[in-house]
Amino acid sequence: MEVAAFTAGLLAEDVERLATRDLGPLVTVLSSLRSAAEALLSAVTAAALERGEPETCCDGGLSPRQWVTDWQGEGPRQAGKLLATTTALGRLPQVRAAYQRGLISSAHAQAACRAARQLPAGALGAGDRILATTAPHVLPEDVSALVHRLVHTVDPDGAARRAEQLTDGQHLSLDQFGDGSYSVHGLLGPAEGALVVAALAPLMVSIGEGDTRTRRRRCADALVEACRRTAAHPDGPGVHGVRPTVLLLVDETGHRPAETSDGTVLDRGAALALACDASTHRLSHATCPATARRGGVLPLQLGRATRLATKPQLLALIARDRGCVHPRCTRPPSWTQAHHLIAWSADGHTDVTMMALLCAPHHTHLHRTQQHLHPPTRPDAPWTITGTPPTRTELRRALGQPARGGESIQPPLQS
Repeated sequence: MEVAAFTAGLLAEDVERLATRDLGPLVTVLSSLRSAAEALLSAVTAAALERGEPETCCDGGLSPRQWVTDWQGEGPRQAGKLLATTTALGRLPQVRAAYQRGLISSAHAQAACRAARQLPAGALGAGDRILATTAPHVLPEDVSALVHRLVHTVDPDGAARRAEQLTDGQHLSLDQFGDGSYSVHGLLGPAEGALVVAALAPLMVSIGEGDTRTRRRRCADALVEACRRTAAHPDGPGVHGVRPTVLLLVDETGHRPAETSDGTVLDRGAALALACDASTHRLSHATCPATARRGGVLPLQLGRATRLATKPQLLALIARDRGCVHPRCTRPPSWTQAHHLIAWSADGHTDVTMMALLCAPHHTHLHRTQQHLHPPTRPDAPWTITGTPPTRTELRRALGQPARGGESIQPPLQS
């Protein structure tokens, strides 16, 4: 059967009657027809713009985007894409000719137009020629790489500036969902991305015939494993003098699920997996540090013995405060510092019951404005700010033994 012979009159309901062997060739033909129609649409749009049709079609005229939107009937976004491609093809006559002759698809043409923006004016002619002759033989996503190599050849200084811009614009977001999972997305510069890929590649290797993980799953596992190894390295980076840490809060009675310092609730299996590599810290509110240490417990109340919070105190503050306590601030524990609720200069004590976590901006703001934090009077209430400092009695009553929400602050597991 000649598939091309009846495609023009083919209706969707006729597809069920096609032989299986004809479906593949039909996809090829329809794709070619679609590209030809899009190339013709671009050519007609270019002719309309050259003749000034949008400006003269009605009283007052229309903008090119509005004119295309009205006639195309697919909304301003699609009209904008068509106009962008049509305008860019005006600067690439050889690519436009190849597009209109059906030598390249609409996806190739759009990729060529996007990539050509990187070319300096003096290299447009060479870029147009290379794209027109090479694009038919590569995938659309490879067109940009062709232009990138050309830019490095004809304009190395411009290529260096572009790489610097890409590095300056790199970003990474970790967005947490309500179920505790994370979405990771971002953009890395060429050199930085190559470094990350090189670091993850050895960890992405399939572990045998029974490894059914997809490439994306292996990439995710490799990222987690790289972070795990960084956290375990003795020279790894740290916060508050503590190496990269997942603070796991466990209810000794077993009546409440384990959770991390940012409030993520973990199932029993995940908690036990973290606990396998964890060190345990038992924390004490004993007022005599020497007595607490002899009992193998880390003291939390140091009085005037030292000004700076110790590592055990920071762990206890993280367990209690879960981040910056300033009203409406959601910065996590890793961004915070220990703040004396009664100033050290005013005979304040380095006790967990007399300190709280604040992020650097809010910590600085409180000192500059000479304002003072007061702890919540009930578990679900926020911290408050006034012009007068809290009293020791107020702090001990509010921040004595329980952490936020009423749970015990001991013992956190440091994974």
